[in-house]
Amino acid sequence: MKHKVITKITSGALLCSMLTYSAPIFAYTKDETVYVKQDAYGKSYNTLVNSHLINSSEENLINDLSDLVNIKNVNGDEEFTRDRK
Repeated sequence: MKHKVITKITSGALLCSMLTYSAPIFAYTKDETVYVKQDAYGKSYNTLVNSHLINSSEENLINDLSDLVNIKNVNGDEEFTRDRK
């Protein structure tokens, strides 16, 4: 019986933390695909990340937490700025 109570409390706490963590991303959708080129031995030599942000609520500014480098916009003429913190 005690095990079930602890499991329910842990599950509830995990659910609340997940909802709190994902709250800022309800304004847009982010689809991300990672492509990795490898040699014949399985060692990677090139990685490409394709992130697609969909602004369904038509916000003027979207804050995205990414640690990507060499970012290029290939699907539009929107500009981005990087704030390093």
